[in-house]
Amino acid sequence: MTRPIWLVLVKEIRQMRRDARLLAAGFLGFLLVAVASFVGVQHHQIVTQQKREAAQTERSRWLNLSDLGPHGAAHFGIYVFKPETPLMAFDPGVDQFLGVSVWLEAHKQNKFIYRPMQDAGAVQRFFNMTPAAIIQLLGPLIIILLGFNAFAGERDQGTLRQLLSIGVDGRFLLLGKAAAVTGVLFLVLVPAVAMAIAAGIGLSADVSWLRLTLLVFVYCLYLGTFVGLTLAVTARAGSARSALAFLLAFWVVNGFLVPRSVAEIADWAIPLPSATAWQAGMEAEIRDGHATALELQVKRELFAQYGVDNVDALPVNWRGIMLQRGEEQNYPVFDAHFGKLFDGVRRQDIVYQWGGLLAPAVTIQSLSMGLAGSDFEHHKGFVRAAEEHRRVIQKTLNEELTLHPEKEWGEYSAGPELWARVPEFQYALPDLRDLMWHYAPAALILLAWCALAWVLALRSATTLRP
Repeated sequence: MTRPIWLVLVKEIRQMRRDARLLAAGFLGFLLVAVASFVGVQHHQIVTQQKREAAQTERSRWLNLSDLGPHGAAHFGIYVFKPETPLMAFDPGVDQFLGVSVWLEAHKQNKFIYRPMQDAGAVQRFFNMTPAAIIQLLGPLIIILLGFNAFAGERDQGTLRQLLSIGVDGRFLLLGKAAAVTGVLFLVLVPAVAMAIAAGIGLSADVSWLRLTLLVFVYCLYLGTFVGLTLAVTARAGSARSALAFLLAFWVVNGFLVPRSVAEIADWAIPLPSATAWQAGMEAEIRDGHATALELQVKRELFAQYGVDNVDALPVNWRGIMLQRGEEQNYPVFDAHFGKLFDGVRRQDIVYQWGGLLAPAVTIQSLSMGLAGSDFEHHKGFVRAAEEHRRVIQKTLNEELTLHPEKEWGEYSAGPELWARVPEFQYALPDLRDLMWHYAPAALILLAWCALAWVLALRSATTLRP
C-alpha cells in the first residue's frame, strides 16, 4: 500500500525540483521566515534585557529612597514591567499595542504606558513582520504554489488519464502529493521557525512545553487545512490556471479581508468607550482619600474606640487609617470599571473567534497569541497582578504610618527598613487550563476547517475524472 504513495511522492519531488519558479518561491519563503525569526529573536532579547534592567533599577531606586513619610513614598510610587514570555519571540501578539509598564501609586490605578506601535509607521501597523504573521500569511501561499497543479496539471498534460486507466487509486495519488507538498513546506518553514522558538526558549527556563506543543499542533492543523483545500480544489478544477485563480482569491480573503472585517464587526457589535470617556467616568466615581467626610468619620470612630476627644491623645496615627480606608473604598470602583472594560474586550474576542467560520486565519491568530501568552487575556492577568501589588504597597505603608502617632515635631519619616518590607513584584503566567474554555470556539472551528478540507480532498480524489 505504501509503495504507490512513495512513487507518487518521489515523482512530485522531482517535478518540483525541475520547476525554477517553485524553487525561487521556496527560497524566498525560507528567507522571509528566517529574517522574521532573526529579527523577532533579536527584538525579544533586547526587550527582555531592557525590562529586566529597568525592573532592577526601579527596585534599587525604591530601596534607596531617602527618609520620608510613608504616604510621601506611596505617592512617589514604583514602575512595574510586564515580563516577556519565551514564545513572544515567535508571536508578540497585542503587547505592542497595549503597553508594557504601569506606575503604581497611591489612590490611582493608572493606565499602561510604552506602546511600541505608537511609534510605528502605517505599514508596520498594518502588517508586523513576525514569524507567526509570516507563517499565517506566507505558509498558505507556499502551499498553493506547490500544489495548485497537483491534479489539474496532470489533467492538462494528459497524464491523469493514463494514471487512472492503469488503475491507480486516487487516494494514493492524494496522499503522495500531500506528502510531497508537506515535505517541501516543512523544509522551507521548520528550520527558520525552530531557530526562533529555540532562541526564545534559551532566554528563559520558564518555557511551558505544553504551550509549545499545542502551538506546534495548531499550526500543523492550520497549514494542513490549506494542504487539504489546495488538493481538493486542484482535483476538481478544469485547469491549473482556474485552480490557481480560485486558491489565490481564497488566500487574499483568508489573510487580509476576513480578519480585518471580523475585527470591525466585533467592534461594531460590542462597542467600547473611548479611553478618555472611560477614564473620566472612573475618576468621577473615585473619592478623594483626603475627603472631609471620611476624615470626620474616621476620627469619630477612633475617638469612640479609644475614649479620647482629640487626635493628639490617640495611640495610633489617624491619618494612616484614613488613607487606608480611602484606598479600600475606591477598590470597588476600580474593579467595576476595569471589570466592565475587560468583559467588553472578552466578548469582542469571542465574536472574533467565531469569525473563524469564515476563514481559518482568524482562528490561528487567536490561538497563536493565546498559547504564546501575548493576547489580551494574559495582559488582563498582568493588570490584575499589578493592581494587587499596588494594594499591598499601600497597605504596608499605611499600616506603618498608623503605628506612629502624629507628634508636634511633624510627620513620621521612614527609612530603608520600611522600603525593604515592600515585596518585590512577581508575576506568573495564568494557568493554561484556565484559558482553555475561552479559546474553545477557535480550537473547535480550526479542527472543523481541517476535517472539512480533508473530507473534500478525499472525496475529490475518489471521484477523479480525467
